[in-house]
Amino acid sequence: MNRRCFPARGDHYATVKTPQCQRFVSSRLHFDIWRHSRHFTRLQNSLIALLALRILRLDSAMEASLPPLRAGTLYLVATPIGNLEDVTLRALRTLRDCDVIAAEDTRHTGQLLRHYEISKPLISYFKFNEARRSEEIIGRLRRAEKVALVTDAGSPGISDPGERVVRAAIAAGFRVETVPGPCALIAALTASGLPTDEFHFIGFLPHKSGQRRKHLEALKNMPGTLALYESPYRIGRLLDELKDILPDRQIVLAAN
Repeated sequence: MNRRCFPARGDHYATVKTPQCQRFVSSRLHFDIWRHSRHFTRLQNSLIALLALRILRLDSAMEASLPPLRAGTLYLVATPIGNLEDVTLRALRTLRDCDVIAAEDTRHTGQLLRHYEISKPLISYFKFNEARRSEEIIGRLRRAEKVALVTDAGSPGISDPGERVVRAAIAAGFRVETVPGPCALIAALTASGLPTDEFHFIGFLPHKSGQRRKHLEALKNMPGTLALYESPYRIGRLLDELKDILPDRQIVLAAN
């Protein structure tokens, strides 16, 4: 017996037994689910948009409440030491709001700026132009510019030419402000398992063998943990020297 399917009152349909009507009811049910899912998706997207707008307003309000950068100030901005996510919100704001960025390597710093969509003038400072660049940076500070100083990785002024720039700015009477963040020394020390109650930062050893040996000999009786920086290309040489001069010391290697 063939029965025609027909809609009952409301949004429901009458119970039917023929395969044709089953298909009709099934297709109608899918249509209703699809229609409601579309409404739900629109509602969901609207809620997401409202939430995003709310977050943007909160961010804008927070940013408006933050103190602006001060004119004629040198900002020492710590940058990531191996992972682009290792950067603070304050560092990003400083890089966005400053007038110029002095970088140890403009190509390296450019990668960080492109990643976070920051566009600012870059000037380079490195071992062989630090004297000239220090004078230029002081000149910019005299013109009331806001200068951000960054190194290739970590905090500027630690085993890099930024130390000279900082001294020049202080000597000229300008404000120097630190924007703290990643530091290879502290990251390595805390993960080493070596004593942290007393440690001494040695930095890079001299390149010449005689000077290196003399330097290491002077460290033999120094208490506490010794922290040294070294190029990966010379690490084998350093380990041989440490084994010979400081044979009783435990050694931990740490890399970015």
